[in-house]
Amino acid sequence: MGVPYYTEDGRAPETHASDPRSKIILMVGAFYHRPNREGLEWFLRSVWPLVRRACPDAQFRVVGSGLTDAVKAAFGGSNADFAGSVPDIGAEYANCAITVAPILSGAGINVKVFESLVHGRVSVVSAFAHRGYEECLPEGESLLVGRDPAGFAAACAELLGAPERRNEMAMRGRDSALQAFSFERFCGVVDETLSALEEHRP
Repeated sequence: MGVPYYTEDGRAPETHASDPRSKIILMVGAFYHRPNREGLEWFLRSVWPLVRRACPDAQFRVVGSGLTDAVKAAFGGSNADFAGSVPDIGAEYANCAITVAPILSGAGINVKVFESLVHGRVSVVSAFAHRGYEECLPEGESLLVGRDPAGFAAACAELLGAPERRNEMAMRGRDSALQAFSFERFCGVVDETLSALEEHRP
């Protein structure tokens, strides 16, 4: 039986609008997990050069465990900062302008999309990472979807250059995410699932 994750009432972090001067794009993940590692490498290889061409002062900050020396050596020095594990993830979200979830494979729903919005930051996501969020987080309203390197880069550059829009989208997405993954909805899905199982008992 599968049930949705949820945010307890009153436990969502406090948020504030992103600094309009910030050009930081943040990616958070556990990079020993292959889909995260492959997504990061795809972004660095295929998307990041296009973002820098459109927005030369953009910065890419990568936070999370499992970053390999090979990735750091291959892509270091390109305005990419490989921070690794950090003591305060909230501060990372507070300092960034937007986040990215360039995930191309894997299973389940991408919690990093939800986490970003709960922290008040809009995300540019791959079509794969958008799976499961299509109804509660519509494309163009709560996040942007990049379906190829050029589209992904254009979405990042657009939001970096539009502080008001990215903050409006982030707040709209945060409200939608907290509603869609509330404790009440969690309990409702559990009740519905158990009732359905009870009806089909032999």
